[in-house]
Amino acid sequence: MIKVYDAGEKLFNNNGIKTLHPIYAEVTKEDNGDYFLEIRDTLDNLQFYQKGLIIRVPTQWGEQGFRCDNPTINNNRVDCTAWHLSYDSKNYLIKDINIVDGNCNFALNYANNNTDIPSPFTTTSDITTEISTRIIRKTLFEVFEAFIQDTKYGGHWVRDNFNFGIKTAIGQDRGVVL
Repeated sequence: MIKVYDAGEKLFNNNGIKTLHPIYAEVTKEDNGDYFLEIRDTLDNLQFYQKGLIIRVPTQWGEQGFRCDNPTINNNRVDCTAWHLSYDSKNYLIKDINIVDGNCNFALNYANNNTDIPSPFTTTSDITTEISTRIIRKTLFEVFEAFIQDTKYGGHWVRDNFNFGIKTAIGQDRGVVL
């Protein structure tokens, strides 16, 4: 079921404002790239696609929250692109931190705990490589991006609502060859 929640929702332990039955809904997730929902519905439901509201949809990675961007109206339909909640990390600034010989898990936690306002995210990583880095005036999202670059830790983003991770590998070997 696709549900819509208030902009400030963090727990998703209720049914939200309304259950939606859109005409079209598709999630796009690229490895270390974009993660968004494109959704189309009747104009009657315009109020549930306002900027900032959270749409929670079932995906193969569990139920995920996506924050509505500006909806558009076309031919008596409302179209909305909603970005995964991990993009909320663009709203948290790290003024100045210095990480010395830290593995990825330590670096993610340290950055997450040193934002200008308290971050709602939890972080984790299984990458044991240790590096030193200095971060000055970057958003938390920019730090996450920098950590997956080859010059830092590498790996793959694992995003699950307000949980953020960087893993050495994603997926599982199920013994099937395609």
